[in-house]
Amino acid sequence: MHRTIWLALLTACLFETACPAHAQFSTLAENQASNAGPMCQALAQHLLDQRGSLAGIGPWKPLETVLRAQQDSFLNPDTGWESDSHSVISKVRDEFHASPDLLDLLKKLEDFPPGALTLHRLGQTSLYAMESIEGTAICSYFTFFSVVAGRAQTAEPPPVIVKNDGTNMCWTTHAWLGTVGGKPAFVVDDNSKDLESTFSITPYAKGSWGTECHVVARFSAGFKVAERFCGGINCDEAASTAKQLAVRYDADPKAQLGAPLTSQIEADIARLKAFAFAGRVEDQLPTFGSQAKSSYVGFNTQAIIFPVILDGQTLLARLGHGTIGWRTSPDYLFALYRSKGGNFEPVAGFRIEKTRATLLGAEAQ
Repeated sequence: MHRTIWLALLTACLFETACPAHAQFSTLAENQASNAGPMCQALAQHLLDQRGSLAGIGPWKPLETVLRAQQDSFLNPDTGWESDSHSVISKVRDEFHASPDLLDLLKKLEDFPPGALTLHRLGQTSLYAMESIEGTAICSYFTFFSVVAGRAQTAEPPPVIVKNDGTNMCWTTHAWLGTVGGKPAFVVDDNSKDLESTFSITPYAKGSWGTECHVVARFSAGFKVAERFCGGINCDEAASTAKQLAVRYDADPKAQLGAPLTSQIEADIARLKAFAFAGRVEDQLPTFGSQAKSSYVGFNTQAIIFPVILDGQTLLARLGHGTIGWRTSPDYLFALYRSKGGNFEPVAGFRIEKTRATLLGAEAQ
């Protein structure tokens, strides 16, 4: 029988404005059959204990980096030894006396650029791994080996790597060797969902991998206007409207937003879409010559256009996620346009930051 931990909040805490900082949390803990190992149970409880440190963080930020910034080392990745590929490979070959089969694997890593190859050790065990970083998605690949009697030889990777063919540790999913609660483990931290982090933890003891377990941490959503750019409009009122509409859209992308549609407004919306497609309206957040702090200033292709009324004016609003290249941010971009002389001129641009406002629960599975 294992312990599954779940933190239940008052319903009001689902909305950041109704959840005060001193809100009382109640922990529902019950003994029931579970596949969760003790390492995952310990991590789930630790996240609940540290929930104050995990408030208001960005959706893509690994929880271990947040905790370590608070001098918390419960999740403790090995920082490793990073150098150019030839130096790292030479170290394994010459100092660890790599076996022929390991040397064959290392040859494939010889041309990696500086900073793309790191040598890790799993705690104080005899297990090591070469981590290579590849592609614009910043994918991590690991080559495992053990050092026994002064000789390095290939070693089995954790089952989670074998199961996924080592291909799922990219962009918002981070993998590392280190310790969890002081014990050696291989950890995969999946942050691909805005309001959820899923840890895969595989313990290592007595020269072999243990059974993989999981911890799911869930958060409520928070929103704030992170950047504002205005020209000829009440910026405070527009910013407030932008945030309200982004919150509604995030909760229900199919919700009807803005003012009622008329035939003229529908024609203007179609024209603005055509202008954007043809490049006559810039496909980025209007900044009026200022430099945005975020590089995610392109509107995603799913951005919507609808009318809003501000200061008695009917304007067209554009709302969507920010992008750069193939990457899409959880944050929202909101722009306002005024129809003028057969064209459209921007009057405001806002970036609404989406955060993980409050830890709602941490469940060991």
